[in-house]
Amino acid sequence: MGLMFRGNVLRLVIFDVDGVITYLSEPDVACEGSVETIRFLKECGVGVAIYTAKSGEQLKKRFTQAGISLELFDVIVCLAPKYRLPADPLMEILRQMQVMRNQTVYVGDQAEDMDAAKRSCVPFIGVSDVLMTESEFRAAGAETVINDLVELRSLFSRL
Repeated sequence: MGLMFRGNVLRLVIFDVDGVITYLSEPDVACEGSVETIRFLKECGVGVAIYTAKSGEQLKKRFTQAGISLELFDVIVCLAPKYRLPADPLMEILRQMQVMRNQTVYVGDQAEDMDAAKRSCVPFIGVSDVLMTESEFRAAGAETVINDLVELRSLFSRL
């Protein structure tokens, strides 16, 4: 079983963490439907990755408290001052997963997330929240905006 997005086979979804997988207001609580959506993607044969400003230790603590297993994710890239990052972290994830840009989607909730996707030429899906509303995302050029990860599943068509 596979999924399609914008006419391409979907092989990888990269997620930001805060405001996407966990709530901004309650960072140690998984957003409604986030774990189920990640499991759905995995069941459909789609790789799942994280790209976050958190350190690995912060991410592990947060996900443990939220009841999210890091084992759900194929690749995790954390920004932290002590780590040397590749020039383009999103492209490094694509390299590790051996997928093309048009087979990938980056899901985030901030202008910085959308900018990272643009720099890497990776399709972007914005999650509207207190940091950025749907209208702000659209004004910044986002083609696709959702309210939560429950909506994400409806964007993909089955092969």
